[in-house]
Amino acid sequence: MPYLELLAQFRETVRIEALKTKNEALLEACDRLRNEDLAELGVRLEDKDGCSVIKIVGKEAIRQAKEEERMKQEEKQKLKDEQKRKLEESRLKREELMKVPPEEMFKSETDKYSQFDEQGIPTHDAEGKTLSDKQRKKLNKMWQTQNDKYHKYLQQKQ
Repeated sequence: MPYLELLAQFRETVRIEALKTKNEALLEACDRLRNEDLAELGVRLEDKDGCSVIKIVGKEAIRQAKEEERMKQEEKQKLKDEQKRKLEESRLKREELMKVPPEEMFKSETDKYSQFDEQGIPTHDAEGKTLSDKQRKKLNKMWQTQNDKYHKYLQQKQ
């Protein structure tokens, strides 16, 4: 084990100098020695608090740890891709909604509303009852928001 300790000390010295001079090639070589070359020999070299800890764990244990790390990275990438896909879907949905004229936005909701005013804002629910002032105010606000989005869409289109 004295050979491994000597190698670890040498690697640490080279690594510190490479960090000082920002020598990427030397840093990559130090990482390759730790992550690949020594791993192939069944030796794990861990950097802790400015020194290296040597562990002889066997090739299979290192291979298994690498496989677990690879699987974690794949899962992390899948989650990232899924989040990206959801954001894109959300963006596309918002763009589609921008294209709807405010006069038409409530007219497709015949299961909720039965009558509309000249702007397309509902005045009566599906049962024919007049909507309350509170409901009308909420619908007016939604209509105004859609009107703003629609006009923004028309400006972008030109």
